[in-house]
Amino acid sequence: MNNNDNAVLAGKPNRRQAMRTMGISALGLATFGALSAKAQIAISASETTSPFPVLTLSKTDLSILNFALNLEYLEANYYAYATTGFGLGDQGVDITGTGTQGTVILPQGAVAGTPLVTFNDPAVQQYALEITRDEIEHVKFLRGIILAAGKTPVAQPAIDLVNSFVGAGNAAGVSNFSPFASSNGDLNFLLGSYLFEDVGVTAYHGALTSFSNAKSRGAAVGIMGTEAYHASIIRSQLYDLGSTAQAYALAIANAINTLGGAGIAQGLVNTSDTTLTSNIVPADSNAMVFTRTTQQVLNIVYLSPSGAKGGFFPNGINA
Repeated sequence: MNNNDNAVLAGKPNRRQAMRTMGISALGLATFGALSAKAQIAISASETTSPFPVLTLSKTDLSILNFALNLEYLEANYYAYATTGFGLGDQGVDITGTGTQGTVILPQGAVAGTPLVTFNDPAVQQYALEITRDEIEHVKFLRGIILAAGKTPVAQPAIDLVNSFVGAGNAAGVSNFSPFASSNGDLNFLLGSYLFEDVGVTAYHGALTSFSNAKSRGAAVGIMGTEAYHASIIRSQLYDLGSTAQAYALAIANAINTLGGAGIAQGLVNTSDTTLTSNIVPADSNAMVFTRTTQQVLNIVYLSPSGAKGGFFPNGINA
């Protein structure tokens, strides 16, 4: 695997990629142009219309939901900046609360309202926009149910979307990695997303048995289901991009296993069943998704096997 720079992630297009590229018509290009800053920021306009459920949150339930909120701040900002060039605060989302409120470290030269990712495939762009909306709604929902319970949600902590990815890339054997690299926006963006989505599913699954309130657990299950859909489309898109993307995804999975322990991160190619080639759903022998403990998740997002603060949360999460 060549690891000189981000340009190596471009790879050679497979047949499906070529067909997609040839099929980008004037209509497809017009769709790109129509996504103006005003249209992009309107992603967050779909406010949850139903009242937030009023839950009785135990100390444990509140702690779990606030932990999840930290992760959702990270994901929502990643997708929002990638697709719209605006962060959560710019999208009208409240990011205040307990703990130290931080800013988001962005690539040098980032311009507000200019998406950080230049997408090549209109389909990937549409998936990214949809996921952006979902992640923003997750932040609103978690904050909403915490506030409805008479509690205070944690503030958005400091988030690093630059050095963190370089560190993650180094762990995977790829130097100077950025999911926002213009050399191949789709692949790099999908690899960055891949780093988050499987971890998110396992984090929610791992927390389910710790909830003391069934309604709180139900809220987490709902979000976990959405994250699983996200993970599936990201993994599918990467698999379709061919052997180069699959190799990088495996390298990331191996790095996640080193950081988070348990050896449950899996690549996109099935190595245990000769009747299958793809491995879109990382699961155990019973086809059940894996679980991670809070500490394992922290080790991954901190990019530290010992759990030392850093990585995507340079000052740690808020609790």
